[in-house]
Amino acid sequence: MTDFFAGLNPEQLAAAQATEGYVRVIAGAGTGKTKTLTARYAHLVENLGVPSDNILAITFTNKAAQSMKQKIRAILGENAGGYINTFHGFAVKIIKENPEFIHFPKSFIIIDEEDRKQVIKKLFKDLNVNTRQYTVKKALADIDGRKTTSYQAAELISKPTSADIDVLFNATDSIQDKIFYAYLKVQRQNFGLDFSDLLTIAMLMLNGSVEIREKWQKRLQYVMVDEYQDVSEMQVAFVELLADLYKNLFIVGDPDQTIYTWRGAAVNYILDFEVDHPDAQTVVIDKNYRSSSDIINVSNELIENNKQRYPKALNATKPASKQVMYQHAKTETAETEWVVNQIETLHALGIKYSDVAILYRANSITRMIEQKLIEHKTPYKVYSGMSFYQRKEIKDVLSFLRLIVNGDDLAFSRVINVPARGMGKKRLEKLEQYAELRQVSLFEAFGELITEMPAAAQTFHQVIMEARQKWDSVPVAALVTFVLERTGYEADLRLSGENDRLDNIAELRQGIVQYQNEDEEADLAGYLESVSLYYDEIEDEDNDQVKLMTIHASKGLEFPYVFVIGMSEGIFPSNNAKKAAEVEEERRVAYVAFTRAENALFLTDSEGYTGQGLQKYPSRFITEINPTNLEFVTQLPQALLDEATAFVKMQESRAALPAKPVVATNLLGPGMRVQHEFLGLGTIEAFDETTYIVKFDTIAIPRQINADKITKVN
Repeated sequence: MTDFFAGLNPEQLAAAQATEGYVRVIAGAGTGKTKTLTARYAHLVENLGVPSDNILAITFTNKAAQSMKQKIRAILGENAGGYINTFHGFAVKIIKENPEFIHFPKSFIIIDEEDRKQVIKKLFKDLNVNTRQYTVKKALADIDGRKTTSYQAAELISKPTSADIDVLFNATDSIQDKIFYAYLKVQRQNFGLDFSDLLTIAMLMLNGSVEIREKWQKRLQYVMVDEYQDVSEMQVAFVELLADLYKNLFIVGDPDQTIYTWRGAAVNYILDFEVDHPDAQTVVIDKNYRSSSDIINVSNELIENNKQRYPKALNATKPASKQVMYQHAKTETAETEWVVNQIETLHALGIKYSDVAILYRANSITRMIEQKLIEHKTPYKVYSGMSFYQRKEIKDVLSFLRLIVNGDDLAFSRVINVPARGMGKKRLEKLEQYAELRQVSLFEAFGELITEMPAAAQTFHQVIMEARQKWDSVPVAALVTFVLERTGYEADLRLSGENDRLDNIAELRQGIVQYQNEDEEADLAGYLESVSLYYDEIEDEDNDQVKLMTIHASKGLEFPYVFVIGMSEGIFPSNNAKKAAEVEEERRVAYVAFTRAENALFLTDSEGYTGQGLQKYPSRFITEINPTNLEFVTQLPQALLDEATAFVKMQESRAALPAKPVVATNLLGPGMRVQHEFLGLGTIEAFDETTYIVKFDTIAIPRQINADKITKVN
């Protein structure tokens, strides 16, 4: 028996050895949960003899999935196969195995955010949408809302043709509905799914086919889910369904780090796990190996103010290092000047700039800190800009490759005239009309009309057709070189002096080579699938620069020195946090920020006014900490503390006031059928004065809904 447990503490060991049944691991920040997950995975494969293809491990980011794969591969070598994916990544695998269920080819495309925006912009133009009344951003949000709360979109996309979509489009006068159905038709025509579709389509397949469901349930003897505090209702249903046969579901998370409720997460999913599974075992891992005891003491004090949490406290294994420093400044200028001076002092002591992170609640407050960094010539990088795979030149190259494999309209429209090939607006409009008439893709229409196209466009068609003949038999990197040379794309960048873009393409090539080295059977279709799932994640940087990012972007990261700026009421907690539960989430966000720090933590705020014109007071997340655990650079005047306390009490009393009830006056009763704008049709199961319990057709669990949100279906 191989010992994979060397170096684990007793709590980590208990978690790693808990292999059977429902297991919940409450793992605090910096407690080594990845090490524990890796040990458990290795234990299942090597000691218990479970084939890795019978284990599913789900993480929330591609970076985390890749990290776990590398760690497991280092231990198990050739036995390190299996499924280590994000939710979206594993959903793609389910769809790819049975694409015929949704009448899609195996090489369907995944539409990214930029392509979605381009589709909506074109639909707005085609439908003459007034953008003052309805925006692209709102349209995308509405589409996502409908897709994640109902199976309607998934069912329509999955039909053999777009006939039903056309019927619904023609039957409505609502511009929101028309945009929604037109968007689905574009997806259907291009065999494209977006991120909001992936999990819903996978669930539709699992629920709609006994054969598919039983195949996956039999295959997955063990299901492991990391970061369970961030799961949504559908993600919970997804893993519960997959684990339903063997009932071996192992979840890991920290309720104190639930900071994504705005995208569907809810802290109760991990808190109520033992309610849903009374026989579940819970293991608490609370030894923190990341932060000094000074930082841990402050973090524990802060989060203990929350009521909706699992009772635990982190125990620091590192000794005291430097007391948490708090600076209250008279102005924002003085606040940011102090931060930059502290960074320069650290740098003079030999600390690298890249060891320092400046975290903030919202991007809107970075102007002054960036200005000061520039004034002091302190190198920095803001980690909230465009990710590598969203850069224009990378999108262009990937579109060339997509055109080779899939021939989809989105890829064609992006690169047909890059570089210029005489394919102007009128010619493209004519091509679109012809494609619509013939019910073919733009690239197919392009081929049928090729003799009418400019010479440069004809050459482009020839290059793509040649590449199509060889894409599944030559290395992906060689294919990229062929396309970039023959289309003139790389030469055009050189002629324009776009050296940064050329460097990015070189980096892309390097990534492709690495992808091929990791998988000898890698082909172009597989590569496109892998990169299509990348989120906007923090990239590793070799440059010595101070890192600036929102606290949400810092989740899962750690830094030797952390500055949390803008800790004022109305900024942090946000002025939008009105209810007690919303303030608790803000406190969890602060807890995440504090626990990113390894050696030293600096907290700052300033007087003045917020962007909404509200007077700024020190955040309650400062005053909730015992003053003896903070080093005050400037002592807070008692009068200011009194004002801040009064302000917070006033905000809390407003949050505690019950909202004016919406009385159920529409005389609905149990058994009646009702309609909800987003959740669709349902049946009333029970009601009280203000709300109804409704079992919606497309949602497994009944929902409590305010009376004014549903109407009776005649």
